[in-house]
Amino acid sequence: MRKIIILLSIFIIISGCKAKKTIQFCEGVSTTGEGVKCGEIFSAGELTALIKIETPFNINKINVDIYKKGKYKSEKIDSLSVEVKPDDSSAKTNFYFYDEGDFTVEVLGQEKKKIAEGSIKIIEE
Repeated sequence: MRKIIILLSIFIIISGCKAKKTIQFCEGVSTTGEGVKCGEIFSAGELTALIKIETPFNINKINVDIYKKGKYKSEKIDSLSVEVKPDDSSAKTNFYFYDEGDFTVEVLGQEKKKIAEGSIKIIEE
């Protein structure tokens, strides 16, 4: 019983250190700033990523890295900078996905620390 409590405590600590899934992938954005046709599985094309974190960015640019998941490791396929206002805690950017597969998107803030991440799957129709 004691081992279970220790393992459970370790799991809670480790899982609390991961960045929360704070990226929403959508086919567009409404005039009110809400995502339109959002999800995790899309066909190839242009998508909008809505990034929302709990605290202000405190910088002028965030970096967005896109990784394609491979059989044994992920490969970085793109990286871009998105201009933001330091007081904002949300941003949006467009991505173009032409290949099918599983992808991970990571957002890096101050001191290149991961502040958000999300996963998406691109399929051929």
